[in-house]
Amino acid sequence: MSRTHSLLASAACAALLTAAAQAQSAEEPTAQESAAREPAADDVIETPPIIVSGTRFQTPIDQVGRSVSVITADEIEERQIRTVYDALRTVPGVQVIRSGSFGAVSSVSLRGLGSNQTLVVIDGVEQNDPTSANGAFNFANLDAADIERIEVLRGAQSTLYGSNAIAGVINIVTKDGRGRAGGDFYLEGGSFGTLRGSATLSGGGDFASGRITVSGIRTDGYSSAAERFGNKEDDGYESASLSGKGRIQPVDNLYFDGSFRVQSSEFEFDNFQADADNVGETEEIFASGSVTLLLFDGRFENKLSVSHLETDRLNVDGADAVTFDADGQRSAYGYQATLRPIDEVSLIFGVDYEEEETRVKEGFGATAEREAFGRFALIQVQPFPFLTLNGGIRRDTSGDFKGATTHNASGVFEVPFTGTLLRASYAEGFRAPSTAELTPTLPTIEPANLVPEESQGWDVGVEQPLFGDKASVAVNYFEQDVKNLIGFSVVEPFTPNFDGRFENFDDFETKGVEVSLSADPTKWLSATASYTYTDAVNLGTNTAAGLQPEHSATLDLAVRPTDRVNLGVAVTYNGEEELFGVIVQDYVLVDLRAEFAIDDQVDIFGRVENLTDTDYLDNPSFGTAPISAYGGVKARF
Repeated sequence: MSRTHSLLASAACAALLTAAAQAQSAEEPTAQESAAREPAADDVIETPPIIVSGTRFQTPIDQVGRSVSVITADEIEERQIRTVYDALRTVPGVQVIRSGSFGAVSSVSLRGLGSNQTLVVIDGVEQNDPTSANGAFNFANLDAADIERIEVLRGAQSTLYGSNAIAGVINIVTKDGRGRAGGDFYLEGGSFGTLRGSATLSGGGDFASGRITVSGIRTDGYSSAAERFGNKEDDGYESASLSGKGRIQPVDNLYFDGSFRVQSSEFEFDNFQADADNVGETEEIFASGSVTLLLFDGRFENKLSVSHLETDRLNVDGADAVTFDADGQRSAYGYQATLRPIDEVSLIFGVDYEEEETRVKEGFGATAEREAFGRFALIQVQPFPFLTLNGGIRRDTSGDFKGATTHNASGVFEVPFTGTLLRASYAEGFRAPSTAELTPTLPTIEPANLVPEESQGWDVGVEQPLFGDKASVAVNYFEQDVKNLIGFSVVEPFTPNFDGRFENFDDFETKGVEVSLSADPTKWLSATASYTYTDAVNLGTNTAAGLQPEHSATLDLAVRPTDRVNLGVAVTYNGEEELFGVIVQDYVLVDLRAEFAIDDQVDIFGRVENLTDTDYLDNPSFGTAPISAYGGVKARF
């Protein structure tokens, strides 16, 4: 692994030097780019953040009828957030669970549903892990250094994105590099012997632009098995990644986009409730490209896209015996057309095809292949400036199941003179069996005739600006039903690894309330808060969803006493949970942060996490970090 990191670091340095040599000075954007891009920090006119995930094309957030939250790059930087899963902790309806020390499996679930029922997309590329038994994405290695925004779309959304989007979609958009040539970096160190950093170069104009980022971390960590059970051995972690994004636009109505990410990591982990010398290695790579042609003054957009993802995972125990060895890959191809015959109507239609292959050489699962073909049609209508309506239909087919047809509909109404936004949506979803679920652990076991998981759900919400737009509050109520849940059935219980197969088991129901508040009462003070009530139950067993609290809340306060000083405090409450009859007690975490701008280009910062040194569990038997402190420097040029 150290050799892999060395090669990755060398490639990163070479790429950064190349980008610096080729970076162009900023030029004025084209008309199409001016209409599509988000406002820069120094733009005079403020507009709502632009999202993509809600409608498959750029739409102001106040015209989206679905439950969606957006985390911006500015928020990530101000709150000193270093990983994407830490950023997601602040979003209502989101539950983040890390099973041990740094680098351990980190899962994210929405509205009480499983992490494998959430679709994760980065720059248009599906990231769900083809080597995982249930296809869930592991957030452990995803650094936030190159993130422009994170969009969390809650509720079943298979009409937009196909399989896996039962609970929702987490759409991650990385920085694109357009604008003034320059760069930034940060370097920090702290508790557990942690050293972490990143560097970015970007720039370009009308013809070409690009961004390249290298980031990495090494730490001695803490015990992945909870110390309260007598475990003292630290479990270390090291990771490095290289990512990039670029555009070439030879003429105003034609442009080519591309992005990539290469990531390599090694982490130590323990057995259940006991120290061990297990080591896991992960190699991940994805690349995507697209070409977009605008016709009829931009009213007819045609986009062809292609992407490829590969994941390679290897686990060994203290005796260097391989306990898990698997690799998987996914290739996807798509066409999407967006037609705006008049300003008030947008029609979106397209097709996509993907093929996936998994090879499990050691451990749970076996070699399997899957392909899927989807076609969709969506419409957005704005009959009045204060009313936006959306609807859609999609058909997905595969050789492994009979197929699924999903629908959705949503609307948002702005009450005249009050600024009140009323939202409502209905959505359907499905999750096709993963490649691992399609294959039993033993060739002597007959595979089950699996059918897709299916979901129907709806939500309604209201958002109200207060005190002359200095504050706002949003409240959403949701209900969702899932049928044909896929679970593991032990067929031969006395064989190694509890051999068996996946089968369709029970139905599931979740409902609840999501509340978010934000306030900027003065130039020097801002606050955000969220609260979630979730009632998620497996109807077959009449038991609550595992590791899903009924009540959770967050609060973040930022204080800027001068232009150079930024202080903050973050409070997280996680209510009582249950997993297989084991009660996980509720807890409160408090984090402090401070940042001082030496000048316009250089800042120094520091933070204390788990200020009260709370001894808590995120997941039964897995360790969590005690009080810890970090500090560092960041610069722009």
